Amino acid sequence: MQARARRRLLLPRPVQGFHALVPALAVALGCGGQPFPGSSASLDELGRAALEAFFNDDREALEALRLSETDHNTRVWPELPAARGESPFPIDLAWRNIQLRNRRAVSRVSAVLAAAQPIEFESVECIGETQVFDTFVVHTDCHTRFRTRGTLYRIQLFKDVLERNGGFKIFRYYDEDPEPVDRDPRPVRPTPRAP
Repeated sequence: MQARARRRLLLPRPVQGFHALVPALAVALGCGGQPFPGSSASLDELGRAALEAFFNDDREALEALRLSETDHNTRVWPELPAARGESPFPIDLAWRNIQLRNRRAVSRVSAVLAAAQPIEFESVECIGETQVFDTFVVHTDCHTRFRTRGTLYRIQLFKDVLERNGGFKIFRYYDEDPEPVDRDPRPVRPTPRAP
């Protein structure tokens, strides 16, 4: 894909000299401290677990795969541009916004994937920019590919994945419909869940 060829490394601030590059290289190689608690060992492991949890409507498993409020507030937020500057965005408002969008996505995507029986996981690919911060890396524009009834689909279950010392966590879930990758697709439509 051309998007992969354009993948580039973004540093949050200007870097000067070899010694300034060492921390960024260490993070890129997974040396940013301990992984976030409950991290997956790879993008594919994370995607497979998320797809299975959505398919089974397992809200507890979906929460465990995602960044916790504590990790967001104490480890991630302080390094994000929105937290710095003359008028930083309030952290409690940022987390409430993430939670609201996440809850809406989980409910809807669980219903959509319930219609896609059976599901066979294929892969996760992140085709966006990789952003490097002091203690973690963010992989962006991530898509999960799965097969159902002979048709290959991709869906953006999550858009951003945080990697810290070889562990992967989801930032939040996204409200996206699966899109067919094969030429002759069968639509996947939401079905209501029994109460």
